[in-house]
Amino acid sequence: MGLSWPHPPESFEHHLAQITACAARHGTLALGKNAHGGDRRLAAWLETMRRRADTGQLAPARIASLNAVDPFWNPPWSLRWQYTYAQIRRRLTTTTWRCTYHRHDSRDSAWDSWLDRQITHFHLLDPQQRHLLAALAGACPDAHPHAMLLTRPTGLRERAFNRGLRAARQYHQRHGHLDMPKDHTEEVFGDYPVHLGAWLARRRRDSAQMTPASKRAWQLSASRRCPSSCRPHSHFATQLPEPATTLRRAAGGQPLPVPAAK
Repeated sequence: MGLSWPHPPESFEHHLAQITACAARHGTLALGKNAHGGDRRLAAWLETMRRRADTGQLAPARIASLNAVDPFWNPPWSLRWQYTYAQIRRRLTTTTWRCTYHRHDSRDSAWDSWLDRQITHFHLLDPQQRHLLAALAGACPDAHPHAMLLTRPTGLRERAFNRGLRAARQYHQRHGHLDMPKDHTEEVFGDYPVHLGAWLARRRRDSAQMTPASKRAWQLSASRRCPSSCRPHSHFATQLPEPATTLRRAAGGQPLPVPAAK
């Protein structure tokens, strides 16, 4: 007869329709215990679905339906990280707001320094988190002065510059300047030592040959004193990247797909 009946309020289908609208509002289903207003009930329902998925009690078809709404509804890292990522990506891609360099990113708790924390602790992130951050940097290359450190270099010249920039950033965060002997060598986690003193001398001599993105990153790193934008803020909760050893299982025990940058 062509009639359709609404799904019962407690049914999976009814909740699926509601969380689809919720994902459109927030850009993510990574709603945690701090969800506000009408989202609290949906957040509680999603948490039940996550527990069932993690223990193998949620049907594959239902996991697929939730993945279709948001591939990271049940991320193998914290909901807080995923929610923050989604909000910052939305803000970066829909407004003129951009992140600035913060020297003391580990103590700074503002969203403005969130990408600094990801760059500094990049080696601690899950490969899928790194992929998400690379997608963000690809969609918004000027998201942060050092956004290039979130991407995989495609050539030898870019790779060498990124190694030097990461070493210079590390030194600057530690000392607040880049004054060092020409023979200074900087140890970088997971990489060969960087002859930073010599690298800086070459950058100062050959700065005209750098790409616009490299110049942007270099000009900020080359400042001898920490700019006022490095001063910490405290009006948001501190959040550091989480080591891979503390990650939660993905939905249904399988890795979730990473959406391509648009």
